[in-house]
Order: sequence, then structure tokens, then C-alpha cells
Amino acid sequence: MANIRAYFTIAGFAGHPSEVTKILGIEPDDSAPSGERRKRQAGGGYYDVKESFWEIRSGIEESNSIEDYIEDLVQKIKEFIPRLANIPGPIKENAEFNIVVVIGIRPEAPLPGLILRPDTMNFLSQNGITLVFDMN
Repeated sequence: MANIRAYFTIAGFAGHPSEVTKILGIEPDDSAPSGERRKRQAGGGYYDVKESFWEIRSGIEESNSIEDYIEDLVQKIKEFIPRLANIPGPIKENAEFNIVVVIGIRPEAPLPGLILRPDTMNFLSQNGITLVFDMN
């Protein structure tokens, strides 16, 4: 099975992620303000966060269907999507709303499948959420 993970992110905004948390009323799985120094997970060393971000991760542990991960995130996003309209202009102006799916391809594993229902694609489109795939 391919190694898949997915997350919803609000990125590239001015301000501190705690402002987004307060407005949305949900704690992120990860967040950082622009300029924060972080330790690299692989390879050691440190890096500075280039853009503020706020993210929640899919709770799906293992599935070969990419749609399972996306649907899990859509259900989480639906809880707070109406509150996105309350994000003030300075934060919202440059913010990007993305669902990022990271697929670690293994030579011995079958490739994962992807089928998105029209209602899912419609929800993403109506809410300005870009679907991003990172395959490595």
C-alpha cells in the first residue's frame, strides 16, 4: 500500500495562526507564524518558516483510496467553513486554502486510486479550496 497522508492548510497569510484558531474555534494539528525557527524532521538542522500556516490532518490511518483522506478532511472543514468568512481582510488577503495529499510511492505497492464525487469537487470549488498532490 502506498504511504498516504493528507491535510487541510491555510497558508501564506499575514498575522499569527492563533488568530485563525480563535476565529475557527478548532485547534490545529500544526501551525506556525512566519519566521518561526523549526527543527527539520529529517536530516537534522533548522529552518525558518517562510509563510504563516495553520493545518489540520486527516484522521485516516491507512487506506489505498485517496478519496477517503479527502472526504475525512471535507467533513472536518464543513464544521468551520462558515466561520472562514469571519477571517479579517489582512489575514485572508493572501491566504491560500489547500487540501494537500502526499503520496509516498513504493515500487512493491499498488498505486492508490482516486475518484472524487461531484459534490466533493463542488464543495472544494465553492469554498476556494485547491487540491494539491505531492507524489514522491
